[in-house]
Amino acid sequence: PQVMSTIDMAMCLSSGHQNHASELRLLATQSLAQFVRILMSYQAKTVGENLSTIVVALYPVLTIQDQGAPSGSHSDIDKFTELAVKEAVALMEWLVSGKAGRLLVPFFQDIPFLPPSPQLDQVRSTLKSNGVDFDNLLVLTEMTNTENQHQTGGSTSRDSIGSSDVAVLGSRAQGALHRRLKLICTLVSHESVSVRKVVYRHLCDLLRANRALFQRLIENEE
Repeated sequence: PQVMSTIDMAMCLSSGHQNHASELRLLATQSLAQFVRILMSYQAKTVGENLSTIVVALYPVLTIQDQGAPSGSHSDIDKFTELAVKEAVALMEWLVSGKAGRLLVPFFQDIPFLPPSPQLDQVRSTLKSNGVDFDNLLVLTEMTNTENQHQTGGSTSRDSIGSSDVAVLGSRAQGALHRRLKLICTLVSHESVSVRKVVYRHLCDLLRANRALFQRLIENEE
């Protein structure tokens, strides 16, 4: 807890101290990576049980390129930012590969989401091959569209799936969205402002991409 608290504090300070923002991110990311690797050698179960906390702590770094460089930043700060991102991506790739990956796969089911950074494509691909798919924003949308096509008499769905299949798709999509929302809700009060920003951005994208499905989920809850 003390280590993660320090990491989160460094991420929070980075947004309010622009002169040292990138340096703090880099130091925090390097410290977390080294700590996790050491802990994995002795207490792999502890890493698994805290995997969600570890990955969430990396959100501000993994999304920094989407947010753009801070105004007035210098080339040396940009270099620190680039190194921090590489360190974070390397840690994520290490967590899903080899012996560590085999041990931690079950725990990745509890990760709320992965930022949509192209640099995490290899991570997503490895997890998907092990049965953990984080690309379900698009999947949910496609499932909903398939169902809507069927209901409106679209030729594609009419020829390829029946009403029972549509019901299964709709139910599965609602279940997936419900699980995702429950996981995200655990982070809306996260102590790190940077993490909260990433979470709210993802939540907006999720609901925007699945408006009809979200409305149906609410109606079924009632």
